[in-house]
Parts: sequence; C-alpha cells; structure tokens
Amino acid sequence: MLEQYPVSDLLTWMGENTLVLNAEFQRRAVWQPPAKAYLIDTILRERPMPNIYLRTKINLKTRRAYREVVDGQQRLRAIREFAHGEFALGKIAGEFAGMRYADLDAETQANFLAYRTGVVQLFNATDAEVLDVFHRINAHSLSLNRQELRHGKYQGEFRNAVFAAAKKWAVLWDKYRAVGVRDRVRMGDDELMAQMLGALLEGVQDGGQRATDKWYANYDEQLPKGVVRKLDAVIEKMLVDRLISVTDPLSRGPH
Repeated sequence: MLEQYPVSDLLTWMGENTLVLNAEFQRRAVWQPPAKAYLIDTILRERPMPNIYLRTKINLKTRRAYREVVDGQQRLRAIREFAHGEFALGKIAGEFAGMRYADLDAETQANFLAYRTGVVQLFNATDAEVLDVFHRINAHSLSLNRQELRHGKYQGEFRNAVFAAAKKWAVLWDKYRAVGVRDRVRMGDDELMAQMLGALLEGVQDGGQRATDKWYANYDEQLPKGVVRKLDAVIEKMLVDRLISVTDPLSRGPH
C-alpha cells in the first residue's frame, strides 16, 4: 500500500523505535557524506525521491505498528542524522553548504519536516515475501554484486558470523585499509572476511566467487563450533604482528 508521509512522521517513528533501520536483509550504513548531502538537498528543494519500502506488523497487545526497512535504509539514516545535527551539508547543497539542521531558518526547517515521500508498507509480510520484494526493487536499479546478493539471500550462521566479524574488526578497514572505502560500499569487507572464515573451515582455496558461494550455502544452517574464535585469534595475531613490525626496529631486519 503506497501512502505519503512527512519527514516528521519518519523521525517520530525512528525516535520511538517503531521503525527499525537495521533489518537483517538491509545493507549496513555505507553512504558517504556527498550522498547524504545530495539527499538532504533533494528534500530542501522539494524534489522527488524514490519510495521507501517497509514491512509493517501490528502488535495486537499494544495496538502499535512496528516497521522494518525493506528498501530505503540509507535515506532514512541520512534524514535522521541531519535532523540530529550529525553532519553539515557540503558544496553540492549550494547556498545550504556548511549548514546543519540548526543553521537553517525556521521556514526551511518547517519545509524539511513537512516534505512528503512515498512509503510502501508490506503488512505482515513473511521473510520470503520481503526478500522477493527487495530483489525485485534492486533488479531495476544498481545491480547487486555477488557479495550483496549473498548478504540478501542467506540469513543463516555463516552470513551472520561474517557480518558480525566485519563490524567487530573494523580496524582492518579503518586503520590498515585492508579493503578500501569504495569496495566497502559494495561489501568488500564482508567478502574478505568470508574468504578468511572459509579458509579456516576448508583450507586455503582459490578464494573465488564460487568457493564463497559454496561456503554461504554449506554453512547457512550450522557453523562448526569454535570457528569464530579461531577467526578472532588469527586476526588478533595479524594485528599483533603488524604492530610489532611497525614499532620494533629489530623486526625490520638489518639496515
């Protein structure tokens, strides 16, 4: 069901935790500042943006609606972060460049909150129905790469372990740049973590897409006990060795 809702309603739902942004089938927060600024500029100039898709469930006891994002997480995050003053607009926003929400005049703030966007609510849809909608939406926009497709297709232990490990060991990306920002936008960090986990499970292989597909499928229902601890131990050892090589002159060999 397609309806129009103002930004103020979306912010209220998020503030009340009746709109969940981190649903399992959604990608993580990956938008960079220019993309966020462009969305806010779109709203401030009252230009249209794509519909947001939600799965909506009614709690019969509380009589309240609870919503999970099917498509539109990045847009909703950007709206919430801007409304909370978490980033300033860049040059792409023209005369609004450098401004945070609090810097806007009262009329512009009111227009921002009153901006209406299309929201499609899928009432009481099953996981299978939600994933089907998700894939259909994205089939007509930016093509998903193999890792993004795996993340949306599988919901089991291997996928969840990879996702959690990529978040836990963010130092690999943030500090050591094992995967660059551009690749992280397309879940390259998850893919590398999946290959590391797969190597622990089945030994070092070619690390290709077929092998990674196989690991996601074979270990979707059950992941051997202790393998996540082994992955953590390997990464800890890598980081310790890296720290020693940087700080200890003797580890660099003869001069």
